[in-house]
Amino acid sequence: MNSIRICCFLAKFKSYHLILKTVYFVAATYKTLMYFTKDDIKRIKEASKGKLLDIIGDFHELRKRGAEYKCECPKCHGQEKLHISPAKQIFKCFSCPDIKGKEPLDYLQRAEDMQFLEALDHLARKFNVLLD
Repeated sequence: MNSIRICCFLAKFKSYHLILKTVYFVAATYKTLMYFTKDDIKRIKEASKGKLLDIIGDFHELRKRGAEYKCECPKCHGQEKLHISPAKQIFKCFSCPDIKGKEPLDYLQRAEDMQFLEALDHLARKFNVLLD
C-alpha cells in the first residue's frame, strides 16, 4: 500500500516517467524482500522438493534415456549434456563444471541465471505457496 501512495505522490512531478520507473523497481524490490520470511523460504523449498523434473521441464524438452532424463544444457548448449536423475533428485551437465545440484532452487540459480529472490518467487508461484 505504501508503494502505491509513493507512486501517486511522485507522479505529480515533471519527470514522473523516470521517477515512476525507479519507484516501481524499489517497490517491487521492497515487496519481494518483505515477502520471504524464513518460514516462507522453508515452505517454498518443501513444496518444490522432489519436483526437479517439473522445473527443468518448464524450460527445456526432456528426453528419457534409461533411468535418467537428458536435455540441452542452457549454458554450453551441448545436446543432451544435462542429465537429470529423478530417483536421486540431482542434475549435472557433463560439459559445464558449475551446472550441478540437488534442488529446483539450485537449478534456477545456476542454469537459468535467476537471483535467489527471483528463483524463490518463481517456485512460490509455480507451486501456489501462500506467503505470510
